[in-house]
Amino acid sequence: MESPYAKDLAFTEALAMDAAAILSGGVKALGDDALRAALQECIDARSLVAPEQAKVRALIRSADTDVERDYREYQHALIKLQIERAAKVAETRLRLLDSLTSEGDYERERALCRRGLEGTIYWFQMYA
Repeated sequence: MESPYAKDLAFTEALAMDAAAILSGGVKALGDDALRAALQECIDARSLVAPEQAKVRALIRSADTDVERDYREYQHALIKLQIERAAKVAETRLRLLDSLTSEGDYERERALCRRGLEGTIYWFQMYA
């Protein structure tokens, strides 16, 4: 039986290979397709907001205490907030990935990521 974490591990490995390829100078990194697919899945997750919020609304209605009801109402709002934020970040990262078409583009990205604190912050915003 395949581990439920196998897909995540394979994706993580693809991303690690992708990062290594980018840093070592490959124009088309090995994991670009996996990364594109993951970013698109994140964007497409917006369609999950309504069904997930519907599940939480049922839990709000069946809450036994005010504390549980308050928590479920918070959870209801948080679902949309988190999925929307993740989708927006994924859109930004996908646009960046699509803009990298030449060795020069990749080299500029590597140089930007090596630019001290500014580069570290940029790396976390775009790649972490």
